[in-house]
Amino acid sequence: MAMSRRNTKVRACKFWNCQKRVRIGHTYCYDHYQAFQNGELDECPVCGRAKSSIYSTCLDCRPNETEKTSRSSNTAHRREQSDSREARDGEADEFYVYVLKLDHGGFYAGQTREIRERLVEHHNGTTRSTAGRNPKLVWFKTVSTREHAARLEVELKKLCDRNPREIRRWVRRFQDLVEELDFS
Repeated sequence: MAMSRRNTKVRACKFWNCQKRVRIGHTYCYDHYQAFQNGELDECPVCGRAKSSIYSTCLDCRPNETEKTSRSSNTAHRREQSDSREARDGEADEFYVYVLKLDHGGFYAGQTREIRERLVEHHNGTTRSTAGRNPKLVWFKTVSTREHAARLEVELKKLCDRNPREIRRWVRRFQDLVEELDFS
């Protein structure tokens, strides 16, 4: 017996910022279902939507929350500062936060005022943490201040250490959007 089209109603995935459609009777899209199965999702206590379990609320309910996790990392992440950089920052109107994929499958997160120059430094091996690891740009975002870039960089570095699967999801969503660009 063939299934009627009326039985294939859809609704949005329960994950807080996912717009993918799922069939009635299903809670998540495929990607978020996999994350749920792996124990990486739980419910936002404010809005009831699903969120990454490393945060206490979804970003809509508390956009400035910093990451809280039970997993520990031996790496301390702090914002970097220099007086000469701060002087040049006054002239800039945008800053870049970016993620590089490294040969061994790991990720590197950074931030800069000049992304092209910074990528050349990574490719030429003048950045010690990515030297010899064939860094490839896989994600970036522009923000309006160095302070915002520095905060986001610290959060991304923690995420690279503690939840690389979430970084891979960000990269996949970003690359899906890039594929939609029309340069004609």
